[in-house]
Amino acid sequence: MAEKQDFEIDANAGGGKKKLILIIVGAVVLLLAGAGGAWFFLSGGEEAKSEAKQEAQKPEQKPAMYESFDSPLVVNFEKRGPVRLLQVDLSVMMRDEETRKAFRLHRPAMRNNLLLLLARQDYRELGTPEGKEKLRGEILAEINKVLKERAGGKEVEQVYFNKFVMQ
Repeated sequence: MAEKQDFEIDANAGGGKKKLILIIVGAVVLLLAGAGGAWFFLSGGEEAKSEAKQEAQKPEQKPAMYESFDSPLVVNFEKRGPVRLLQVDLSVMMRDEETRKAFRLHRPAMRNNLLLLLARQDYRELGTPEGKEKLRGEILAEINKVLKERAGGKEVEQVYFNKFVMQ
């Protein structure tokens, strides 16, 4: 009976060695995976340094300045149906005083061009968010076109709707 117990102990000891080998192999695999991950993240340092250099080279952005038209722009639509009105009140954003002065000086020319632009719009299209965004882009392009032609390349960054009323 004692021999039988010794045999069982030897069988368990062999299984323990297999478990120990598996644990060691698993630990080595985990260590290698960790080392590979660390190398991957730490080797990206050159790219991060070049991005930091690019950020440092960018000029500091000036604070935003806003200007509005004196009164809302109002146009009517008479295309096959009842007379419909569009009233738009706008603000523009710029970042330097020269652009602000140019905007104020050439506001009448911009107002004229914007009234013509608004009168050409499709009433149904303006009822959608996509139509309003498209119009906003066209207004920005028209304002910048006037500024480029008359003020030597000054530009506004954004156009904002303060009021957008369709009847």
